[in-house]
Amino acid sequence: TSMYLWSRVTPMTTPSITDEQLKLWYTQRIDPPLPAHWGMPDEVSEFVGEVLWGTLFRGDSDPFSYVDILNDSTIAESDKWDCDEKHMEEFDDYARALIASRRAYAQELGIEKCWGNISLAFKELNRQGVVAREAFSCCSRCGSWSIYDEADDSRDWYGYVFFSEQCAADISETASVYLQHGIFPPALRQQYSEQQWESMSQEERSAAHHRVTEQFLQERVIPVLERHGLQVRWGGDTTYCPNVMNIKYIAIP
Repeated sequence: TSMYLWSRVTPMTTPSITDEQLKLWYTQRIDPPLPAHWGMPDEVSEFVGEVLWGTLFRGDSDPFSYVDILNDSTIAESDKWDCDEKHMEEFDDYARALIASRRAYAQELGIEKCWGNISLAFKELNRQGVVAREAFSCCSRCGSWSIYDEADDSRDWYGYVFFSEQCAADISETASVYLQHGIFPPALRQQYSEQQWESMSQEERSAAHHRVTEQFLQERVIPVLERHGLQVRWGGDTTYCPNVMNIKYIAIP
């Protein structure tokens, strides 16, 4: 038996986004190209282009993020690329041109006012007491620490789901992500009184935590994702992350 189960839903298309628009939006595009007069070797420009593209694709609007990538490459690749200091002064203008070009491309494709299905699903999850974040934190490990700060005092938050910046950058190739997830105390308080919880052994608490997390995903999270045309592959084991597929992700810087 497969460890995973496929959710059986009829895929929906996000209004106003065609497959052709999505294909073009997902195609790597560095415009303007890295300037030839910087003298960047091909192997360096290929790597830097990939990192710049991932940052553009996840919708980062801070020019410093792109300048930082270029600055880092002058250090990391110093044995291959001796970048002239006067060229480094052009990094900020180049970063701003990249962002402006990506925004203009969204307008050209006619998707500047569109929401992707993952964004619409996450908006609904947030309304229902689930902290749902796209491109959250640099990586899954850091995000798992900082996600707790996202639960404010406005309501009871039952749990969280997110995917990191690293995972967001890969959506253009896979149209899928693995969702990090977990529960907050209100989810446990719905099931167990303080007296019941205090009377449990550590082993019993761990088993209860797994049960409530499984219920959280099955009842609160996955149905919302499916309603928005996303496909979910997950076998019910909370130690594994649900694989969310058929993602339409429109993040404009």
